Amino acid sequence: MNISPNKQNNKQVKSNIPLTKTEIHSETLPHPDILKGYQQIPPDFPECIIAMAEKEQANAHKIERKSSNIILIQSFIGVITGFIALLFLCYLIYYSITIGQTSVAIAIVTAMAGVIGLFIYQGKK
Repeated sequence: MNISPNKQNNKQVKSNIPLTKTEIHSETLPHPDILKGYQQIPPDFPECIIAMAEKEQANAHKIERKSSNIILIQSFIGVITGFIALLFLCYLIYYSITIGQTSVAIAIVTAMAGVIGLFIYQGKK
């Protein structure tokens, strides 16, 4: 005898469990059906929401642009500062060699190689 446990003699089983439908919408603008419902409040309410979203987006773009410009300026200043430091160290090497202090020149070259290697390694990360 093969009886399925889900069948109960062909009777329909009714339950009192409520059925709900949930929609999740995570954008700046509400769902279009919700915007239609907002027209019942004041007629220009959907336009106000759209204008508010446009202002918010323009402000976000402005902040992003400003942040990108600051990062670009900081990078440029870092490169210029590094180049000036490199020129200064090259001058110190030249000066050390001309006055006969080759050990100082070798120490400066070693320090320069370490710093340059650090920047190259950091760039590859």
